[in-house]
Amino acid sequence: MTFKPWRVSKYRKILERLSHYEVINPAVNGSVHCFPGAVVGLKQNSRRFLNENEMVDSMEELGFQVVVIRPKRMSNLDKFAKVVNRCSVMAEAQGAGLTNEVFLPDGAVVVQVVPLALDWVASNYFGAPASEMRLNYLEYKIEPKESSLWETYDENDSVITDPASVISKGYSAFREVYLNAQNIKINVGRFRETLVQAMKLIDR
Repeated sequence: MTFKPWRVSKYRKILERLSHYEVINPAVNGSVHCFPGAVVGLKQNSRRFLNENEMVDSMEELGFQVVVIRPKRMSNLDKFAKVVNRCSVMAEAQGAGLTNEVFLPDGAVVVQVVPLALDWVASNYFGAPASEMRLNYLEYKIEPKESSLWETYDENDSVITDPASVISKGYSAFREVYLNAQNIKINVGRFRETLVQAMKLIDR
């Protein structure tokens, strides 16, 4: 990503919490900098929830007061951070939106919805850091029928039955199919079980 001063200004609080090191301008300081692994995603165009309203209804039935985060709500980072910091649970599909877990209060629960073939990415990029930030972490791994890929490919296609064979073709093939072309239609009844687990963690 090209260094943009406005990005550092806008997302400084996120960057500073992801590392103990000073934010640098690589255009000025061109040396190699080795920091503990951290991934910051600022935009996500795929892995969206296709039945968001059903999910919200289900969560409200369980007693949650649901706040749906839209990109425009992030324009004022201070206000956005305060909203997230008042939440006990964050439910989000694997992707850039999960960087907002840095704003959650200690003891909150992160529920990461893991799309098809993204198990390793989900656990290592967001699952492990959540635990290190003193957050409770739960994963909801979708079944093939919950992926939009189920409607795009035949149910016997290797994209559905053998993701490893697609991944073996290289990152470009993996990205094109599982990162850029996949959305999610949650099985609300099945997802409810994970939400109940989250509530139990809050009440401990």
